[in-house]
Amino acid sequence: MDFNTATEENKNAITKNLFYCQEWLKNNLKMTTFLFWGTLLGIIRDKDFISYDHDIDLVYLSPYKKYEHIKEELQYIYQYLQKNELLVKVFKNKGQVHIKTPLKDKFIFDLWVAWIENGYFCVTSSNGIMKISQENLLLPLYPIKFRGYSFLVPNNSEKLLKILYGNNWKVPINWKINPPIDFLTQWIQEHKI
Repeated sequence: MDFNTATEENKNAITKNLFYCQEWLKNNLKMTTFLFWGTLLGIIRDKDFISYDHDIDLVYLSPYKKYEHIKEELQYIYQYLQKNELLVKVFKNKGQVHIKTPLKDKFIFDLWVAWIENGYFCVTSSNGIMKISQENLLLPLYPIKFRGYSFLVPNNSEKLLKILYGNNWKVPINWKINPPIDFLTQWIQEHKI
């Protein structure tokens, strides 16, 4: 889905599906999920989906503190999602899956994993594991209303978005003028990880 061409009706349907997906994960797998990556950026900065974005990013917060244990948890989650015909694709060694919504619509969301390790918020990304910040930028998660539904977001979303996207995170990028860069690679270089 390209949000640049999405109608308000499409956006409302996606939001409804996202809400039901979040609730299904909570009720069936006891997962605490929150909005992240570009989805969080759009909702906090633009109060909408980012027009040039093409996916929805949902992260679940694992209760485990070590990635070795999280990998075992992921296997269980993948099997459960597959059994319920919600698993679309597993990205090996990335802690990311594409899942269908429980409403059986055509929408597919990215589901990532996060955890707190030694006081730091860690999350999987397309470039591997990122140790982003102290946990107080993430926790406690708090609810926001978006298009009539309640979603959890990080405690200090604005500071977190500044860490992820740089000082100018509040300024939308015109992708026709400035082609996309690999911000994660840039972030890793800037933070000397």
